Amino acid sequence: MFAVSSSSGAFSLDLRNKIFAGAIYKDLKPNTYVMRQGEEGDFMACVMSGRLRMSITCREGREMLVTMVERGELFGEMSILDGQPRALDVITETECTLMIIKKDDFIPILRSSPDAMMGLLNMTCYRMRLYLKTLELVSLQNLPVRLGRYLIRLATDYGKEVEGRLVISARLSQMDMAHQLACSRESINKQMSVFAEMNLLAMENENIILLDIEGLKRAIAPV
Repeated sequence: MFAVSSSSGAFSLDLRNKIFAGAIYKDLKPNTYVMRQGEEGDFMACVMSGRLRMSITCREGREMLVTMVERGELFGEMSILDGQPRALDVITETECTLMIIKKDDFIPILRSSPDAMMGLLNMTCYRMRLYLKTLELVSLQNLPVRLGRYLIRLATDYGKEVEGRLVISARLSQMDMAHQLACSRESINKQMSVFAEMNLLAMENENIILLDIEGLKRAIAPV
């Protein structure tokens, strides 16, 4: 993921110093809206600490979680680039400190650096692919397949080998998962229990342990 503050990011030290010089910092409490779907966007932000969620609210008022935004990640760049209203809600999940980067300050910096522009475009393309994967999951009618593919994706993004086991430390509740897969928390709980009975996974505190990822792939494969 593209990060303004990372030394390995697309911005040189000189460009990062220019960005920091014009940025402002905000401390926010949990469940605070940073951006709302449909509103005008004249800034983007970098997460200095904390965690946020990106979601879409449907006409019935139900929230669908698209992705989480973690420390070091940028968000809100689409409206900066195309001038269109916000496509998503962005809400703090925990206490957060954000670096706010105004469009009027940022665009001249992008224009001065083709490498930085390409880095931002690469990040935007990455996030668009993530959105498409979420839509693909929701379009599948079979909940076991949706949940199984989702768990495999989490394992790719957040999985770590711990004592020979694949631990997913994404800190997502079953309600979060239900929001992302457009179903009820009860349905998620029931299907997780089925996978656990098949010895495919286990739950420990806030972590999901994938005991047999190849077995999970076989379980959700087309017959």
